[in-house]
Amino acid sequence: MIDFTKKPLQEISGNDDEVITKAKKLGEVGKLDILNKRLEELPFYKEYLRYYDMRGIDVRLPKFVRRSFDFDLLIKLIVASHSSTYDFVWSKNKEIRLAITVCAGTRSTRKYLDELNARQIAKMYNIYLVELIELELLLYEELERNIILQGRKRNLQLFYEKKAKAFRMNLYTIFA
Repeated sequence: MIDFTKKPLQEISGNDDEVITKAKKLGEVGKLDILNKRLEELPFYKEYLRYYDMRGIDVRLPKFVRRSFDFDLLIKLIVASHSSTYDFVWSKNKEIRLAITVCAGTRSTRKYLDELNARQIAKMYNIYLVELIELELLLYEELERNIILQGRKRNLQLFYEKKAKAFRMNLYTIFA
């Protein structure tokens, strides 16, 4: 499996213009060489994403793109997001599916990770990376700092609650 955390942000984003622009701005504010650092070295990874432990959750993935992406990282990006919601859903085949819901105004769209194609998955990396970079920029503004840190704490707590529930459901299906 590919480990994107060992790759520079610029490479992960596929040189996406929006990611690069936001990362350069964060680099200027935080006095960091963001684009050339490995993801695992960036503040939002070290101080937030790394705390999402995906062990014990075997999410159903798209079969045709398994080797092309770091799904551990993608799932962390999804569950750590402040702009979308997710659920671990049990399929009829007793597999865990990740349902992702994105809201825009009064409309919402729900998709399952395993139904997405390679282009959609690549776009998701960039959307969630831009979100993390923008939030990291806001951390430098004192008024926003507490709100963002509280949101991160809430997201982590919710993740571990959902993970525990998914784990219990997994045990139930194994022994049922």
